[in-house]
Amino acid sequence: NHRASGVLMDSLSLKTSFIGPNVSHLKDVYIKYGIGCTYNNTEDFFSIINEILNNKISSEINEINFKTLIKETEPSILANFLFN
Repeated sequence: NHRASGVLMDSLSLKTSFIGPNVSHLKDVYIKYGIGCTYNNTEDFFSIINEILNNKISSEINEINFKTLIKETEPSILANFLFN
């Protein structure tokens, strides 16, 4: 059982995307909800940065995907996330 990373929690609380390693909850959120960007190595990381700088990737979260993620999150985890 993994806990969400601070990067993930911070980015979701600000309704912005994230860049993180292709592991754990970062990977899960990217695969299931299409939120964020994940990388496997430094080459992938710099490719993502380049795409952001060239406006090929947006830092904004798709509102429908975000609402679905919030709906599907266990209420006690969501409450802890929003109010602590």
